[in-house]
Amino acid sequence: MPFAHDFFDAIVSLDSYHYYGTDFGYLEFHILRHLKRAGQIGIVSTAYPVEIPLPSPEHPGDDWHWMNSVDWWARHWNRYPEMDVEHCKALRNGWQSWVRWHDLCLGHGRRDDWAESEIRQLREDEGRYLGFVRMVGRRTYEMTLIGTTSTPE
Repeated sequence: MPFAHDFFDAIVSLDSYHYYGTDFGYLEFHILRHLKRAGQIGIVSTAYPVEIPLPSPEHPGDDWHWMNSVDWWARHWNRYPEMDVEHCKALRNGWQSWVRWHDLCLGHGRRDDWAESEIRQLREDEGRYLGFVRMVGRRTYEMTLIGTTSTPE
């Protein structure tokens, strides 16, 4: 991103962080460096509300292999010493918000090949395995980049 270090007071991501934020270095190298010290990051992103048991249940099915659990997200962010995770929980009834979003899109003429199938899966699952994570973290005052010995100004 073409922003200066320590530029933003807060960063918010809604329903997109799961596309790029799972990379080990993304938070450190693409987000935290642009966030002011003591600045906050907040996300709402797709997530399994619970760890998926093994063997995997029939639902959510093969279409959902890319999702991570709420606990996975907490572990992922907690690995960064410059991040204080203040909140990491499943969004209550998040699956219902997901269905409402699809219903609104369909009601306004948007037609995706996968939307109706996804709605069926969400309704069948009823939030057991499909939902959202809501996370808030705060950048600590000192930031030591993982794998380096330097501390940015």
